[in-house]
Amino acid sequence: MKLYSILILASFVDCINGYKSERMQSSADAEATKKTNSASFRGARLDLDYERGEPAEDDIMQVLVRYKDDDSKLNVLAAASEVVEDVEDDNLVIVKMTQASFESIRYSGQVKAEIDNKVEAFEVIHEDAPISINQRNLVEEVPWGIEMIQADQLNVGSFDVPVCIVDTGYAQGHPDLPTDTTGTSTPARNFAWNEDLNGHGTHVAGIMAAVGGNGFGVTGVGNLKLHITRGLDQYSSGYESDVRRAVNQCVNAGAKVISISLGSSTMSDAARELYTKVVEEYGI
Repeated sequence: MKLYSILILASFVDCINGYKSERMQSSADAEATKKTNSASFRGARLDLDYERGEPAEDDIMQVLVRYKDDDSKLNVLAAASEVVEDVEDDNLVIVKMTQASFESIRYSGQVKAEIDNKVEAFEVIHEDAPISINQRNLVEEVPWGIEMIQADQLNVGSFDVPVCIVDTGYAQGHPDLPTDTTGTSTPARNFAWNEDLNGHGTHVAGIMAAVGGNGFGVTGVGNLKLHITRGLDQYSSGYESDVRRAVNQCVNAGAKVISISLGSSTMSDAARELYTKVVEEYGI
């Protein structure tokens, strides 16, 4: 159990440091960033911030809908402009529809409809992240987060059970990362597990499992078996439904530790129910 806590906390502490450092900017820049983020989140948080104004009725939004029976499901599909994913085992569909349609089914009493919230990775591209061999000439440096929580004082050794990372992907072939890493892709979302055009997921993987004793780069927590899934795109952004799918992929891969270094202003009940199930039923 100590290993699990160390892995997750080391990733979290290092991510928070990067988040804070990247956010150091002038007040004018901060305000501009705030406006940009507000605009990009508009379609996913329509009922959370009324200061942005009421959306037009024809605004398309992505929603999570849990249905009771086939008839209620058909009603949802009829109101949708696009079906993103049909999770039959969970009586759940992810669809796109207008604001008017969302409000109509939301208060129909036949289904439980929620906004599919946008999520984003913590901004954590450090100069010691194992992304490019041309960034810095590092020689077996230990990320400061590992030392801060004293994880470097433990003899972790090898760990055969997969540690699963839900993030932006993995730079397969990187000289300071394990070569036996596995993963699960999601072609429908163009989420290939073994590429990382953003770098965030590769950075997290390096904190956990960067190869030690090779005279290069950084040293991770231990010799860990990694399994990679994608919940975020190349811009470190995604939907709760993307993360939900990726977490289920981790469960199917037999993982007992899942790293999720991302956040949102709120969480849907559908996501909360999944995470509770993962912990209580699968022991992750």
